[in-house]
Amino acid sequence: MLIAQLLLRARGCRALVIDVDPWRLEVAKSLGATPLRGEREALAAALADSTDGDMADVVFEATGNADCTRLTTELVASAGRIVLIGWNKGPVEVDTVTLMRKEAEVFTSRNSTGAFPAVLRLLADDVIDAPRMITHRFLLDEAAEAMALLDGGREPSLKVVLAGN
Repeated sequence: MLIAQLLLRARGCRALVIDVDPWRLEVAKSLGATPLRGEREALAAALADSTDGDMADVVFEATGNADCTRLTTELVASAGRIVLIGWNKGPVEVDTVTLMRKEAEVFTSRNSTGAFPAVLRLLADDVIDAPRMITHRFLLDEAAEAMALLDGGREPSLKVVLAGN
């Protein structure tokens, strides 16, 4: 959702968001993104329909799910970019033949060293709708409950804030 907001609000781009969670897709839509949902085979077709067959100039993979990482090669446009942000649990086999055929570039991100001052400016300038992203707040002594929520708890969540007691 953060990447979609940056693309939409700071770059003036169109953002298509893929997710398996209908609630998260509704949030993406309310932020101005175009939600896409479906089985793996249908996603590439849905993206092709949404881009007049061009596919995505840039694919951001933020889940760390191995299947999603593999899917990036199908979704990226020729001469496009794949940005891997989500942390995979282990090595992932990627279709290098498709990457080479499409002449796609692969970038990675881990800690975004040096990006924090720019991010703080984006927040201060209201480019990012932070209140919309923070769905829950907990006290520090409620950290276990906060983690349980993030691990698939009782209700949908985006960002959870822990504050001092």
